[in-house]
Amino acid sequence: MTADAAVEELLSDVRLIDWAGWAIPLPNRLFAYEPDSVIPAFERLASARTPDEGQHAYNALLDAVGHNHRGTPYTAMSPAAPLLARLVPLLTYSGPAAMDALTDCALWSRGEPAFLGPDGHTHHLEQETRAALRTLEDLARLWAESGIDEARRGAGRGLLEALAELT
Repeated sequence: MTADAAVEELLSDVRLIDWAGWAIPLPNRLFAYEPDSVIPAFERLASARTPDEGQHAYNALLDAVGHNHRGTPYTAMSPAAPLLARLVPLLTYSGPAAMDALTDCALWSRGEPAFLGPDGHTHHLEQETRAALRTLEDLARLWAESGIDEARRGAGRGLLEALAELT
């Protein structure tokens, strides 16, 4: 399967989720969740063709699954985190921005209470986002140690530092 086909398959998975069902406010959190923003944010990340477009997509994604300016999560981060982890290695220009977004999601989720999701299961944002982050640990190490570019080195280092902080 080509990288483009893999990205399209992942975006199909993103489109299958009922993002409106994840409009569940967490206690004591500002809630401005807009379910219709999640799919376009993933699409923007996947279609970025420059690092600058990747950075704009990073902000769009964090606005979609959390309150970006306050650094707090929405419950939609639960299904978004593993999808984002699957997307990172497939991206050329926005891969570092996507890794940074997942790292921020994991850091924002520290200490968040469990909640009952629309799927009827209890979700733990902290554990779920950390698990998604761990799936990228080897890639982060490769990026942190490589000379590919500064964005990848920084994203890799940031993820590794976050994992150390979260354990």
